[in-house]
This record gives sequence, C-alpha cells and structure tokens, in this order.
Amino acid sequence: MATAVHERPPLVPTPHGFLHTAVTQEIGEAHLREGALLAHAHLRRQRHTACCLLEGERGDH
Repeated sequence: MATAVHERPPLVPTPHGFLHTAVTQEIGEAHLREGALLAHAHLRRQRHTACCLLEGERGDH
C-alpha cells in the first residue's frame, strides 16, 4: 500500500524567520490592501485641503 506524500509549499526567509510561500503571499496581499487604503485616504485629504483653499478656508480642519 502506497502512502501519499504531502508536498509542503517552499519556505521563504523573512525578518520573522522562515514562512511558507502561501503565508508570505497572504501577508503581501494584506500589505497591498493596507497601502491602497492609506493612499486613498491621503488623496482624499489632499482633495479636501485643495477644495478648502479654493474656497478661502483653512485646509487643516
């Protein structure tokens, strides 16, 4: 009777030790989502400031 060999994903060195590629991919995608959210918030703040300046108001409220 043959036993099934379960292949494990390759390990990737990270600052936190070695992690499986699936884990590092998940972490990378989370970082991309977080970065996109931060960039979107930054652009919204910039647009808000620009509108306030055009209207003659202070943009830091």
